[in-house]
Amino acid sequence: MKRSGFTFIELLVTLSIASIGFMFAAPSFENIMEDVQLRNAVSQFTSTFSYARAEALRKGKAITICQSSTGLDCDGTNWEDGWLVFTDHDYDENYEPSDGDEILRIWETLPASFTMNSDNIQTTIVFSPSGTLYEPKNSKSIISICSENNLVGSKGIILTRIMAYPARDTNDNDIPESETATTYTDLTSCDP
Repeated sequence: MKRSGFTFIELLVTLSIASIGFMFAAPSFENIMEDVQLRNAVSQFTSTFSYARAEALRKGKAITICQSSTGLDCDGTNWEDGWLVFTDHDYDENYEPSDGDEILRIWETLPASFTMNSDNIQTTIVFSPSGTLYEPKNSKSIISICSENNLVGSKGIILTRIMAYPARDTNDNDIPESETATTYTDLTSCDP
């Protein structure tokens, strides 16, 4: 009588081979997920920038983006804590409901391993009623978003007076670059 199916030994060998394959696949899956989260953070911040600019133009009022860990006021100490967008009636870069300021949108905290820093953007970004940034006046700024403070694999956001866009990696070394009119330079740090 002939039996069909697998023997116990064949099953153990198959499971052993499969588990070895999963051991090699798991770290690369984590890297893919981290890259997706970094790209999502870039998308969130660039959409915040576009939204705040559009609201400044639409309302004809100053609109401020500030660091916020609670979503209730500008109490954050880092951009990765979260941020909010509000109308800034008295242009003082502080959310004050008593002055008629109104929260328009709130963004949540980024993953705990992320850092988000800038070369010259401190705690607020302010759009004038004409939809342009008050600072920087004539230059581009860059915000770096890193995981575990690793520069390789990090992402960057270039800010101009009227737009925000993802930083490029023109030399394919997996490090975003700041840019001037004619040159691209690798970011050198995930720290401010």
